[in-house]
Amino acid sequence: RKEEPFKSAMLSDLQLWGVDKITASSVTLTGQIVCTDAGRWPVQREFNRRVKRRFQELGIQTPTPTQALIIRQDGWHPEGPASSIAASAGQGGAA
Repeated sequence: RKEEPFKSAMLSDLQLWGVDKITASSVTLTGQIVCTDAGRWPVQREFNRRVKRRFQELGIQTPTPTQALIIRQDGWHPEGPASSIAASAGQGGAA
C-alpha cells in the first residue's frame, strides 16, 4: 500500500477473513482490498503476482488441471448410453 502506483489505488490494507473452502486441489481464502474503481484490476493483478512469486519462493506448488484425450482410428466406439443412441439413430431409429 505504500508503493506507487498502488498507494493511490488502494483505500485499505488487505482484510483477510479466513479459509473459505478446502478441496483436493485448492484452498480458497476470503478477504478484500478496498480500491478505487480504476485501481481494482491493477491491484488485483499485482496481488496475484506477488502471491504466485511467494509460493514459488516457498516451494508451494499450485495445481494444474490436466485432461487426457485418447483418439482411436480403428473404428472402436465406447460402450454406453451415448453410443447406443448413436447406433440406433444410424439404423433407422427415431430422430
